[in-house]
Amino acid sequence: VQNYLAEVLDLRPSSLAELLKKMENSGDIERKEDEADKRIKRIYLTDAGRSTAEKLSTNKEEASSEIFFAGLTEESQQLFSDYLQKIAAGWETDFQQQAERFVDPMDRLQAMQHLRESMMDHWGGDWQSMSNEERRQMKKEMKDAMRQMPFRGHHGMPGFPPFGRGG
Repeated sequence: VQNYLAEVLDLRPSSLAELLKKMENSGDIERKEDEADKRIKRIYLTDAGRSTAEKLSTNKEEASSEIFFAGLTEESQQLFSDYLQKIAAGWETDFQQQAERFVDPMDRLQAMQHLRESMMDHWGGDWQSMSNEERRQMKKEMKDAMRQMPFRGHHGMPGFPPFGRGG
């Protein structure tokens, strides 16, 4: 649901609403009324949206790195990387921990989608055939799992695989 996405992605509800409208108009997502509560709109990634996300995820780092480092030789890039690592190693522990908390909102969205798919697999994969009690229990489990994920709010994802990023 939209308010939950706004919280997890750390976006203002109005900003998220605008983003979702653009994504819906481009065919990347669908919004559907909840069967049990017509006030709630569920957001689903379409096949086209999933394809777009995969392309962006795959090409994002390569294209950004190539453009950003175009003026540096391989050797200069390695030196630059070494210097950045030395700088970060000199930070105090508190500052290092704060730096690890920053996460790309698209990575958060991808993690949420992965969690949703895992939950759907666990519960049989068909929302329509679930009883109201099963739906309620699945929602509760998903909320609990999201609360336990370390990237809630302004937090990073230590211990999680780097979604959409290299290395």
